[in-house]
Amino acid sequence: MDFVEEKLREWGLERFLPAFQENEIDREGFYLLEDEIECLKELIPAVGPRLKLKKELKLLKNITEILKAVHGGDELVEEMSSGLLSPKTRKRVVNTLVSCLIEKHGKHPPKDVKMLMTKAIMAEFPSLDNEDGDGHLAWYTPGICGHDASGLLENRLRNLRKRNLCEKAVTSLKEIPKPNLVSTVDLALSEDMPEDADMTAMINWLKHHNAPAQQVTEMMKQTCRYRANKIRTEKERPLRELLKEYPRLIDTDGMVEQDFRILFPELCDSLYMKWPGFCTKVIQYADRQLKWRPLLNLRGMTDGDDEESNVALQLLGLLFPTGSQRTAGRKGPDKRATVEEALQSFIQIEEIGTNIPTFLEGNKQTQPFILALGERKSPEQLFVVVEGQTVSCSSLLHAVDVCFKLFYLLDVHYPWQCSNTWDFVQKFIYGIGDGKGKGRSASAVTLLCNYLKAK
Repeated sequence: MDFVEEKLREWGLERFLPAFQENEIDREGFYLLEDEIECLKELIPAVGPRLKLKKELKLLKNITEILKAVHGGDELVEEMSSGLLSPKTRKRVVNTLVSCLIEKHGKHPPKDVKMLMTKAIMAEFPSLDNEDGDGHLAWYTPGICGHDASGLLENRLRNLRKRNLCEKAVTSLKEIPKPNLVSTVDLALSEDMPEDADMTAMINWLKHHNAPAQQVTEMMKQTCRYRANKIRTEKERPLRELLKEYPRLIDTDGMVEQDFRILFPELCDSLYMKWPGFCTKVIQYADRQLKWRPLLNLRGMTDGDDEESNVALQLLGLLFPTGSQRTAGRKGPDKRATVEEALQSFIQIEEIGTNIPTFLEGNKQTQPFILALGERKSPEQLFVVVEGQTVSCSSLLHAVDVCFKLFYLLDVHYPWQCSNTWDFVQKFIYGIGDGKGKGRSASAVTLLCNYLKAK
């Protein structure tokens, strides 16, 4: 399907396609039609459809022209065509396009106009789209189910309205509920699972025994769905108490993997299967976004696939906005985490020889995080830390996998400082939740996903 046919079908005007083909209207000619009234009358005699086509063409033909009209516009168009935008270029593009929207439609352009512009961006610069065809949502996503509209264009419009006092922002402080991380996945748990004597007896036995290993593994397997159901129905129970009730999940090798595989069999190997194909692209993307080597205190090039994977994983802590948190009773803007806080709540690097018991005693983070001892590129020891306990891991990739799975097995929310990083892992790597409506992803998350899934 060529460009002209694709657009006519998208706009519900495909019945006029034969006339366009007969008159040899190609992509370039398509862009010129808005000003050719007589040609339009010949191609589309009916007034209604003709007006609709003119409306759709108004923005479609102007994206490249709008960008080229500003100083350095050719460079903007060239970088847009490459599919890999630096933050500086992305900001200039957004500012330029929003200025055009405001000039033509005011500071509150209609939803359909904004959506048309974002789809026009994808049409003219297909390298910015992804294989799912929804790359435009990073630029503008309409509000839905009580959520405000979002995306690069909408964020810029909102900031301009606030800055110029064009509207009074009315902010209601609402308690942010704990997100239910498993709401998008069918766990196939029985709501009326009986607490029979055998199940209770096995839970009690596991609480007090860590051997023989084969019996522990088998009883953990048999009680997996029972424990998962209990955890999700006793939401107010502190994490520390859960780990005391089910200690073998943490202190017995392979139990995190076994539980997750039982509950999410199709998702269990996602990170190992997908990540090797993304490492190089993540580093390439990061090179255009920020000067990351000083932030990670890295020198020299990576040596081999393992070091490249380690660096790319840690870059996920830098590529997205740090998290923010509303402090109870505090007026003013939310507290936003520093880059260092976001990095450490995701992967914390310490020197070889660090006394682990002393480190755990001084650690205050309750949610799972990764502790790596040694150099960032090639740490020698790796652990997942949760409530003062550790799970030993064989590699950084293994540690990220175990850490993510613990969030789901224990039904705990992500650390607020690096919530966007785990949101990316959840939605892009494991495919849990699509980032639309409830739990919508930040634009920076969607942009990286678009680049990694580019056509």
